[in-house]
Amino acid sequence: MLTNPPQGKTFNLVSAQFEIPEPALPHNSNDEHYAAAFWVGLGGYSSQPLLQAGVDVVLTRSGNKTKILVEPWWEWFPDFSHLLTPLEFACEVGDIVSIAVYAASPLFGIITFNNLSTGQQKCLGVKSPEDQKYQLIGDSVEWIVEHFRIEGKWLPLPDYGTIKFSNCVAGAAEERMDLNDTTPIDSIGETSLNSYHIYSGPTIVNGSEFTVTYFPLK
Repeated sequence: MLTNPPQGKTFNLVSAQFEIPEPALPHNSNDEHYAAAFWVGLGGYSSQPLLQAGVDVVLTRSGNKTKILVEPWWEWFPDFSHLLTPLEFACEVGDIVSIAVYAASPLFGIITFNNLSTGQQKCLGVKSPEDQKYQLIGDSVEWIVEHFRIEGKWLPLPDYGTIKFSNCVAGAAEERMDLNDTTPIDSIGETSLNSYHIYSGPTIVNGSEFTVTYFPLK
């Protein structure tokens, strides 16, 4: 999901909340590792600098057992991502988390993680890693579900069922916008046969909520 700012303005805020889903092994899959990222971000769609924050869910298969790892993180892309330790911000499957990304200026951002299930909150002030080179343009905001790479390898998505993003807000100066002006984009992943398959499809529920449902491989 993404949206463009009002004419003559740039985005400086994006936020949402969601329940961290419990991942399952996809049907007829044989991979060892699966990963999904759920995040919100400022910029990055038509311009490279992107300030984003979210939660990764990694599912690992070991014989007949599986292990789930949940990791909150933030990133000023194209710089590398930063994981939060459990002492900084702890979350697990089933927790409802709220994440907000605010650009106080093109070179400084404030990221807030709030675990609504436990009451824990973490607020971070972050600087652009290379000053003017990575300054935020604020030409788009995103609410995203995607797979990602670990050690250079793209991992397939686990079956996360349906996740709901709620309280979705985008800000441009004093103006607040919602999902009514967004463009849904399907999540597309690479299969082991070097072909592509649509894993996820967003559905707008109302101006502040949308869902994303995992589509299993046929």
